[in-house]
Amino acid sequence: MIVVCVACQARFQYDETRFGEVRSKRFKCPKCSHVFEVLNPLSAPPPEPTFSSLLTGPQGLPVDQPQDAPTPPLPPSAAQTTAKRDREAMLAAAGLR
Repeated sequence: MIVVCVACQARFQYDETRFGEVRSKRFKCPKCSHVFEVLNPLSAPPPEPTFSSLLTGPQGLPVDQPQDAPTPPLPPSAAQTTAKRDREAMLAAAGLR
């Protein structure tokens, strides 16, 4: 394979079998000494996330799945009212109201 430096565009030959099982390698350009990473062309790309994998939490535990019936959107005034109420409560707790 031909490796191209991302900084100076110098090209050099590299045997891709030297990657082994690693997914990428760092190279130092022999011309400008820039260090850059090259992905292994022989490794498989990472699997695309599936819908079920998106529904798992940090430890692989399932998270709540969405309900079949969509929840109706709140009117804009409801969101503003909640924000205003929260602000008022914070000001009262701080002794400013």
